[in-house]
Amino acid sequence: MTSVFEYAILGSATAFLIYSIYQRFFHTEPLPPPPPPTAEHRDYTLFELSQYTGADPTKPILMSGNIYDVTPKASMYGPGGPYHNFTGTDASRALGKGVTDRSEANNTNWTDLTSDEMQQLDEWAGFYSARYQKIGNLIE
Repeated sequence: MTSVFEYAILGSATAFLIYSIYQRFFHTEPLPPPPPPTAEHRDYTLFELSQYTGADPTKPILMSGNIYDVTPKASMYGPGGPYHNFTGTDASRALGKGVTDRSEANNTNWTDLTSDEMQQLDEWAGFYSARYQKIGNLIE
């Protein structure tokens, strides 16, 4: 007569055998996610910059006068993100004025910014340069 102990050992050995077969023949490692798209290091016009909003997942997400690749924070800057209004634009003036909609996007005239707004813009420039890769400049 077989004891409970022998059933436990037999059950454990069977479970181990099934697990080993599964691991060997059926279990596959998940594929790593594809790398995020990378931006080409060059200068961009406003029109070219407007193509990098995150709407096309094969393109990086870019923004501002000093062009920054903000793709690593796509959840913040991509479609539906709280800062999506800044992407694909020169957001410099908007950042200086503290405006979060597109009303100041692509307005490259800074002559009427106050000294406080210029200081705010400088602080944002420091923020972006410390966190994101600068990949180019905005050109006419």
